[in-house]
Amino acid sequence: MSVWFILITVVFMSCSSYKDHLKTGNSVVDARYNAILDFSNLNKVTKRHKVFNVNILIKESSNEEPYHQIFISPITNAYPMTQYDTIGSKSDLLYNDYRINKGVLFLWMDPEKRTNRKTLEVMSNFKKLDSSFLKKSDKAYVFSTKEYPKDERTYFFCKSNISKYKVLKGLNKQLMEIENLCD
Repeated sequence: MSVWFILITVVFMSCSSYKDHLKTGNSVVDARYNAILDFSNLNKVTKRHKVFNVNILIKESSNEEPYHQIFISPITNAYPMTQYDTIGSKSDLLYNDYRINKGVLFLWMDPEKRTNRKTLEVMSNFKKLDSSFLKKSDKAYVFSTKEYPKDERTYFFCKSNISKYKVLKGLNKQLMEIENLCD
């Protein structure tokens, strides 16, 4: 009898939803965490791509909008390292923070942080760094995240309560769909 009880308990515990792990509160950092957790459960998208860009479009400091807006899109090519990309430097182009969830890498640029070895090592492990650019002359190279719009999502989290959110496919600017989200 106790074996059945343990088996049933394990089955019910493994069936808990990822939504049980979403953070509450109102910070943009918690909203980013929730967006990554929610996005990680889009099986079709995370099977096609293993590395994504996370971009906060509406910052916490902006009081004009009642929500945090976070955009997630696949990264399809490697970042070309330049002689200016050094550990400890601030860069507007090189990711400096990350999270791995279910084997999927999510990268972002934190304006408070500097380039660090750990993030570069993770990018290298996921084959998203290209140092061959250092050996070539200065040729123009574009770091693209825009080849798969069907795999992009825009998250809108209420600033007053991030457990209220809406997900729209792509970089969607149809704000009518979220107009009553934070009421």
